[in-house]
Amino acid sequence: MELLIVDDDHNIRDMLGMVLEDAGHSVRVARDGLEAIAALEQSAPHCMVLDLMMPELDGHGVLRTMRERDLATDTRVLVLTCKLHAGEFIEAWQLGADEYVTKPVDPFALVEKLNALLSIPVAQLQREREAKLEKAVLLARLDSSFGKSPSWGSSIRSKL
Repeated sequence: MELLIVDDDHNIRDMLGMVLEDAGHSVRVARDGLEAIAALEQSAPHCMVLDLMMPELDGHGVLRTMRERDLATDTRVLVLTCKLHAGEFIEAWQLGADEYVTKPVDPFALVEKLNALLSIPVAQLQREREAKLEKAVLLARLDSSFGKSPSWGSSIRSKL
């Protein structure tokens, strides 16, 4: 399977590239969101590992551009970031992300998560994304109603 790794940190790109190639995947890399869009216009990968925090065009911008330009509609998207706020997860799912992993990440666990993601039909992923989004929005509202911080590291993530 062809994967696109999008991250401004060359250490993460290199490490994930090596591990994913060792797992039998073909890997392309992009250093930022603008390179990611160019790579997606060239050819759509089976899956994209997308960092959210990048210069120029961030991960949310990549997802937004993909939707606006109807790019890589069958590409599965795994968001990889250090952000833990529920709003970041919710926005990523609204824009089309299929899975969310926080840094630091065990690269071998990421390979397992990607392989599982690649085994699920796109239509099923879309249904699951909608269900996760609906549940995350409800849980974020509940947490904020009871005066809790809507941090993703708290109760919300554990309930999804």
